[in-house]
Amino acid sequence: MERQFAVPSAEQRERAWGVWDVDGDGELSFGELHRAISLTFPELNDPDLLQRAFKAADNGDGRISRREFRLVLDYIAFFKRMQAKFAELDADSSGTLSLPEFARASAAIGLRTRGGIPFTPESARAHFKAMDTDGSGSIDFDEFAVWAVRYQVCVRLSLPLISAQQI
Repeated sequence: MERQFAVPSAEQRERAWGVWDVDGDGELSFGELHRAISLTFPELNDPDLLQRAFKAADNGDGRISRREFRLVLDYIAFFKRMQAKFAELDADSSGTLSLPEFARASAAIGLRTRGGIPFTPESARAHFKAMDTDGSGSIDFDEFAVWAVRYQVCVRLSLPLISAQQI
């Protein structure tokens, strides 16, 4: 059974930082993060998920500072939960969401609009259209993740807001 990833406490993060910062330069490269996650949390060893979290937490210098460390852990947890939510919505396990899948499941799992209003069939259709940025008629996980950030799904999960450009 897969363990639930929870963001470590401040004390646990402090200990992890000392171990994960392999070269001792006070920053984590993507390689250091990827290696540490694959050893510590093998179930999170998903390069796309880690890259998405790394980009969201990084201030633009391509490294994770001690200050950004908590953020990268928050984003790993957020995107892992979003993957699970996406899989829950993907009734036929195709790796994409159709409009009927999204419309049916969004109400059942309690998705709400930015204003906190439960999805109606009309709002589900409008959000689906906005998510489908490549016009394929289906939603892949990347489109879903950008939408989740843009429409503040992260607020419901008590995570810091990030911009869609960060992912």
